[in-house]
Amino acid sequence: MKASLGGGKGPRGGKLSMRLPAGIRPPGAGWLSANARRAEGRGSATFSGLAIHGGVMTPTAFRPAYTVQTEHTVLRCWSPADAPLALRAIEANLEHLLPWMEWAKRYPMNVAQQAGQMRRMRGLFDLGQDFAYGVFNRDGSEVLGGTGLHPRVGEGALEIGYWISAGHTGRGIATEVAGALTRVAFEVEGVRRVEIHCDPRNVRSAAVARRLGFVLEGTLRQRLVAPDGVLRDTMVWTLLADEYPASRAAATPVEAFDVLGQKLL
Repeated sequence: MKASLGGGKGPRGGKLSMRLPAGIRPPGAGWLSANARRAEGRGSATFSGLAIHGGVMTPTAFRPAYTVQTEHTVLRCWSPADAPLALRAIEANLEHLLPWMEWAKRYPMNVAQQAGQMRRMRGLFDLGQDFAYGVFNRDGSEVLGGTGLHPRVGEGALEIGYWISAGHTGRGIATEVAGALTRVAFEVEGVRRVEIHCDPRNVRSAAVARRLGFVLEGTLRQRLVAPDGVLRDTMVWTLLADEYPASRAAATPVEAFDVLGQKLL
């Protein structure tokens, strides 16, 4: 694999700075990193997201990652404009998705309804509440699947979910995508734990977690309701921060960019 992935250049132009009005929190303030540091004697502070010098805010790269580039894919925050491509991919894969994905039961739907779904996901992304990505080919002309980082597994942790179009399975794309988001979770979001949950019958998904170095903590019996209404077991795969550097996930070639196009990884 290539170590450099290219593309994804940040915005052009000179340095942007603005003074914060009294009582106004800067964009991304909810994502200020716990490792914020203050330069002694200089009246300045640097956070994940902005540098503040004497009351003037200078935007720097800040979380979350809106675009993630891997060797074969581009992961991008969904936009309503993606509705036609997304709908085409989902409807072509309904038979493939229905056994595993509860949301697949909502289909069929029209483009306007799909755009509404995209708006909702984008809103949650912008608010820092959930991070759903479309998986695109490198030129963005085709949706290969979907993925996400979901803060539903406790404080200091994120869960990775993913699905890949049936026509693109068996090529290592799921492993590439999950590995990339594992890096984003640990290196950008600074979490302590990343989880992957899957049905024990979904052997491909379990193989992805195992391949990336996740450890099977256990199987929760009859914990969730499957799309067919039957109670199903759930495997819980976990990778901890101190295990991450030695994992295969840590070696995944990836570049990540914030909403301004500035590089995070």
